[in-house]
Amino acid sequence: MLRPSYIFVPLMLCCAVTLGFAQQGPPDKIGNNLDRAPSAKALNSKAVKSAARGDNNAAMHYYKLVLKYDSLNAEALEGFGEAAFIHTKYDSATWAFNLLLDNKLAGDSSWIKTRLADIVYCSGGYRKADTMYMAIAAMPGASARARESAAAGSKNCKWAMAFLDGREEVYAPLLPGSINSRYAEYAPQLADNNLYFTAYRFPLRGDSTRMLMQVLNAVPTGEDYVVQLADMNAENKHTAYTAFNRDKTVMYYAVGAYKKDNRIPFELYRRKKIPGTQSWGPAELLPKSINQPGSTNTQPNVGVLPGEERETLFFVSDRPGGKGKKDIWYCHIENDTFAAPRNLESLNTKEDDVSPFYHAGTGDFYFSSTGHPDQSLGGFDIYRAKPTGERWTNPEPLPRPFNSGANDVFFIISEVCSMQFFASNRGRGDAADYSEEACCYDLYATEKNLEIKIDVCHKETGAPLAKTTMQLFEKQGEALVELKMIAEVPGPSYAFPLVLNKTYAIVTSKSGFTSDTFQFNTNGFVWGKCLEEKRCLEPIRVDLDVYVFDEDTKAPLSGADLRFYDMMAIGPAGTVTTGQNGAALDSLITLNIDGNHVHYDLKIDHDYRLAASKKGFTSARDSVSTRGIARNTTLRRDVYLRRGLEYTARVFDEFTKEPLDSITFRIEETNLVNGASLSALEYKSGRGDNEYNGLIFYDRRYNVVAAREGYSEDSRGFRTDSNAIEIVPFQHLYDTLYLRRISLPIVLYYDNDVPKSGTLKTDTSTSFLYADTYFKYYDRKAQYLKECCEGLPETDPRYVAMDTFFDFQVQREWLRLRAFREYLTEKLREGACVQVNIAGFASPLGNRAYNEKLTHRRVDCLLNHLQKFEGETDIEKYYKEGRFTIKPDYNGSDKADKSVPKERSNKGSIYSVGAAKERKVMILSMEIIECAEPLSGIQSKTKK
Repeated sequence: MLRPSYIFVPLMLCCAVTLGFAQQGPPDKIGNNLDRAPSAKALNSKAVKSAARGDNNAAMHYYKLVLKYDSLNAEALEGFGEAAFIHTKYDSATWAFNLLLDNKLAGDSSWIKTRLADIVYCSGGYRKADTMYMAIAAMPGASARARESAAAGSKNCKWAMAFLDGREEVYAPLLPGSINSRYAEYAPQLADNNLYFTAYRFPLRGDSTRMLMQVLNAVPTGEDYVVQLADMNAENKHTAYTAFNRDKTVMYYAVGAYKKDNRIPFELYRRKKIPGTQSWGPAELLPKSINQPGSTNTQPNVGVLPGEERETLFFVSDRPGGKGKKDIWYCHIENDTFAAPRNLESLNTKEDDVSPFYHAGTGDFYFSSTGHPDQSLGGFDIYRAKPTGERWTNPEPLPRPFNSGANDVFFIISEVCSMQFFASNRGRGDAADYSEEACCYDLYATEKNLEIKIDVCHKETGAPLAKTTMQLFEKQGEALVELKMIAEVPGPSYAFPLVLNKTYAIVTSKSGFTSDTFQFNTNGFVWGKCLEEKRCLEPIRVDLDVYVFDEDTKAPLSGADLRFYDMMAIGPAGTVTTGQNGAALDSLITLNIDGNHVHYDLKIDHDYRLAASKKGFTSARDSVSTRGIARNTTLRRDVYLRRGLEYTARVFDEFTKEPLDSITFRIEETNLVNGASLSALEYKSGRGDNEYNGLIFYDRRYNVVAAREGYSEDSRGFRTDSNAIEIVPFQHLYDTLYLRRISLPIVLYYDNDVPKSGTLKTDTSTSFLYADTYFKYYDRKAQYLKECCEGLPETDPRYVAMDTFFDFQVQREWLRLRAFREYLTEKLREGACVQVNIAGFASPLGNRAYNEKLTHRRVDCLLNHLQKFEGETDIEKYYKEGRFTIKPDYNGSDKADKSVPKERSNKGSIYSVGAAKERKVMILSMEIIECAEPLSGIQSKTKK
């Protein structure tokens, strides 16, 4: 019958006891002739006793004998199914349990159904198992143990599904057949490039029905391995579970012998390497504090914990004082002395905790356990934790492929190349056909960081090459599929992660070099062997030949100057590298070349510029690109020069400094030698174009005029003889011209009661120019700010408004008046007759009649300015001739803003922005009119 300890935690039973390290385990052979039993009752008794001590293989055999004579014996079927389930013979267990249900022989059918769900769970069918568990929990009449076990099973299924959600199914490769056999192999350990492992394949001398556990040694030879018995195996005893100290000078292992009840209690031994040799000294039994009598002490592992110099021995024991069945214990080793062992309480559970392994490189501790049913995929699972002082972090299960529904144990990581090994009885279907049918653990290996390191060098010099592009491809069928690309590897080396048993190709390329392809595979990868490959790239040669010719005669032109610029480099991902602030990366200047030919060596994936010139000739420019060139190449460029030099005139708005397009250029040319006028060229630039570019010649006088409708004109005059300019190669003359925009209306502002009258307050004329009033008015800005805003912060809106009025209205309009006057002069000089419409205004301060006379004086003040500013007399002449007239509008204070104060006692009547804006004259418009007989300059002084 079933023992109560198996009832409540079904996941702990999945494959759990095939690792019988003494009373249970891989795979303590039962021995004896099982057919010798006096009766079915005696056989059944032997089966129950075998199961009770964990020898489920023997229990299955005895139950088979019972069923041979009574195929529907319910007790034998249930016992056989339970033993087969624990022994991971799931097909046999399913057969027995289904036979019980089909024939209604089960005393507790709900429990048998729970066992069938456990089998599905241990086989990895977590979703189906969850459905089965939930059905059992809801089944009427289900026993309490079945309900409780089903509830726990359903919870564990949900954890497993969540744990595996989104995780790709990964498979760990088996080690080759020279290592794995039809029997059992487990407990891998690496030392001196040899793989030590424990195998259960050799018969006990004197009793061929029982097998020995012995340590084997696999030595790599090419892509295979030579496997032989290790030297330290004890005579006709079980020898297993090797471990080594940090410098591989001490070997630890376990030795055990069969007892009468077929148990195999182990003791721990060590051997020390004989100095100067590769041989091991005599076996030394570890002290009784470790090999406690009456218990098994096995599975050693040695590590150095963080922050410590001393070594720590971990081992597995079922001695009293533990937390469960088999626990992990540890003791420190100092001065070749072992301290008293201590239980690793932070990690041990009430179930089995076995196969410890500490990896110094990462500080991770690995072990296998059946004591974490809420974090288990079934059977023994591998867990990881870290030491934190006296405590350890909570164990976390490893993902696939390390854990499965079977027993997964003896996880280790190699010191070289980080290969990972572990043992599992997840099954291959080719176990040895003998009674210990489910014994067969196999060794699996997968890469933690399996990789290949590629070193790149210059083929000609052997120097390391950095900033190469490396691509990793996997061969899938006949095609190469890109897995990874690294653009511009910083140094000369890069390591690609790999997977065992694959065929790869690595393509290495670099701008300026031929690419290299290297193909290899990871079949039969040997542990401890890091893959490295040195690949050298051959530089690509790109030559450029430049020839210079006279453009007019097409004859070769010698003695030219050439300037060659490396402008930019283009990286593999399209990145662009230039010099600082867009300047060239490099340059080469060749003056007065011998002949008309120059040769350059170019770099791949660069853009270049070429400029050629000669004294007395124009310059020529060309570009060269080596993008995408993948082989040795010779390029050619022919450049043509003309006698003369280049000239560029650019036009801008005088105030905004923005480029002005649609410009009409007039270029007049005169021969300085004989004074003859040679040409007069007119050119109009297009939209978005503010330049004139042309060819000009030496010993000439040029006059360049730029004009645009609505703007004033600007002009430049210059000479091209040696007295005016220095004649040098690559000569290019530049001019910048500025035009002033004419836009109306223009509003001109006056200070209060300005301009004053001459002798009478009724005077309507004045001798002042607007310039006289403007500068005095602008100089009173500080006084206005004081009178209007005294005591106010500069951020106050009233202060800001007055400050802005002076700078952005009074001053700006003065500048616009200057541009307008120039434009007016240009039009009059061209022969046009012009009428300017002007309106004058006054603030409401004072009486209406006075303000009207004041308005007359303000208009007259502006007229004086237009005629006489800076001593100009032409406009005054045109005014007297009647070709320039004004049409005035004298508004006085009639149109003033009613909100502006009238009372002189109110400062706002003078010192407010509102009052200031009313004291003005506006140039409303300018009209080109038909010229008539000479008239007076003012058409009418009648108020409209």
